[in-house]
Amino acid sequence: MTSIRRIYIDSRQRTSGSDSDFTYDLPRSIEVPDHTIAFVDSVLLPNVFTSLHENNNRLYVSEQVGPTMTEHTYLLQEGNYTGQTLASLLAATLNGPNKTLPTTYSVTYDENVGKLTITNLSPDFIIFTREALVGNHWNGSAPLTLQDVRDCNDVIGNVSGSTQTIAGVLTMGGFIDLIPYKNLFLCSSTFGNLGQVLGPVGQGDIIRRVAVTAPFGNLIYDAHSTSADYIDCSLTQISQMRWRLTDETGRAVSLKNHSISFSICFMEKSIV
Repeated sequence: MTSIRRIYIDSRQRTSGSDSDFTYDLPRSIEVPDHTIAFVDSVLLPNVFTSLHENNNRLYVSEQVGPTMTEHTYLLQEGNYTGQTLASLLAATLNGPNKTLPTTYSVTYDENVGKLTITNLSPDFIIFTREALVGNHWNGSAPLTLQDVRDCNDVIGNVSGSTQTIAGVLTMGGFIDLIPYKNLFLCSSTFGNLGQVLGPVGQGDIIRRVAVTAPFGNLIYDAHSTSADYIDCSLTQISQMRWRLTDETGRAVSLKNHSISFSICFMEKSIV
């Protein structure tokens, strides 16, 4: 067993990178012996994640007037919203200077069912779901990937297969979702032996899932909770590590100049 039992990491002491995507150099190299495992414990980070942010603020709309179809990608203003303020934001965005339909959009929120409805007397408009976007060209660009899209469909409840448009009235199939993250993932491709994890979109570098249990503006504290949540790091050498805090698609999330800290605990595999 290595003489080092625990390593404390704080992204403020990083060698390079940002607070959520950083390289960390140890003061000295550590040789990890055989039959050694490690797990991440006591993850601390602030909940600075607004309802709409840089990874989920895109609204994809197409409008058709006669034979001409125009595609719009709107960037919704970052911030925290209620159902009513979200409806107002969508109405202001859709009725902005880029609108090509001759008639006005109205957006309403029904708090009894938690759903939005978008209406326009000119029915030739589409709010594209994520499934409709991924793999397709948009405004002449290369085909979009899941990481490219960064759409707001989860927030507004635009669910593929459930959202319906009838005579210019688009009723969202899902509830609005004003909580942007339920889980985050602490990842490293330089720590431990590979091939031990399979993430939501096939990621193999997840070291720890972090449950977002604290509300906005509070401190998220996630402690180690299961003996199965470990990484085999037998016969490895640790000197420099790269860590990333990501969403479920593998995109790094922004901590807005705040830090993340956690500890790495080592033990003999036979103990687990």
